[in-house]
Amino acid sequence: MSKRSQTRRREGFLAEYKLDDTYMQKPDPSAGRAGLLGGYSPDGLPILVKVWRRRKGHVDTELEEIWRHELRQLHRLAGFPGASETIAHLRQAGLDEHGFYLVLDPGQRRPLQVMLDHAPAGHWLKQPQLGGNRIRIWRNLVRLSQGLETLHAQGLLHRNIDEWAILIAGTNQADFQLTGFEWSMRLTSGHGARLDQGGSTDQHYSFRHDWLLLGLLTARLLKINTNRLLDLRVAPSEIADHISANEAKLLRAIIHDHEEGRLSGKLVDQRINDVLRSLNAEVAALDPKFHLALRLGSGTPLAGRIRNASDNEIETDDIESQLEFVQNDLADGPLLMALSHGLRRTTRG
Repeated sequence: MSKRSQTRRREGFLAEYKLDDTYMQKPDPSAGRAGLLGGYSPDGLPILVKVWRRRKGHVDTELEEIWRHELRQLHRLAGFPGASETIAHLRQAGLDEHGFYLVLDPGQRRPLQVMLDHAPAGHWLKQPQLGGNRIRIWRNLVRLSQGLETLHAQGLLHRNIDEWAILIAGTNQADFQLTGFEWSMRLTSGHGARLDQGGSTDQHYSFRHDWLLLGLLTARLLKINTNRLLDLRVAPSEIADHISANEAKLLRAIIHDHEEGRLSGKLVDQRINDVLRSLNAEVAALDPKFHLALRLGSGTPLAGRIRNASDNEIETDDIESQLEFVQNDLADGPLLMALSHGLRRTTRG
């Protein structure tokens, strides 16, 4: 977020916060969908605010119930062991004449959709064809499966797992968190639950439905053709050129629930770790190794250059200090430049 967009102050409950002028996701009161605003708290920490706007001339009983429902879920989940790592943190909740609000404490995280929309083309989220990037994606999916297991352990269904229900900082560390619980519901039987939502009374929800949504989200992150993934006539090894058969089999196991209703976060974690072991081995085998041979010590040109670069602190006969200087110099993003027949090639090591 730009600093320029964080100068607007609002009235009522939001008066103490500095919020962006534009929504990350616009609210849709008629559909009960909250808007999402970024901003900063009075103590300067990043926040995300979910906003259900009141409609003029309407009694917003339904919007208030949606808001209270998610508030209850966040309070309930906060006390569950391990939830603080995988479930979005609630900072504050409130309401006023303008709307209903949930203030989340995401750290540096933003909705996954925002990251996908604004991250540069070279970001690991946008290059799943590379094995190392898929390792990062799968590690984050372990967190999502753990978060889903937290919900299911309390008999809760999420029902709305998509790019807006995931928070991410976008760094190399696995940090996915689940949010978006306004449409979650409590399971009333071992087979599932029915909910009268939007006039429909015949839609059936279960743990399988959540795992299906997670599997489809994963397919989108990995840039896999969903039709080929769902078509069981297509061999796992032929679903996509850039993923392994093990990855494809795992996705199908999640989407089609090959465990016949016994799918769990623990089981998915085990399967993902199997995939990660294979991917790590593959990446290690492809990772180029470079060796550097140097002439150091008195009388060598490099020793003189190191002495000058160190402001004459490293003597030309101090080979040990020269080696330490080279190691420190190459420790942060070394650049290899090779000249061949008048052409220069550059490689980052």
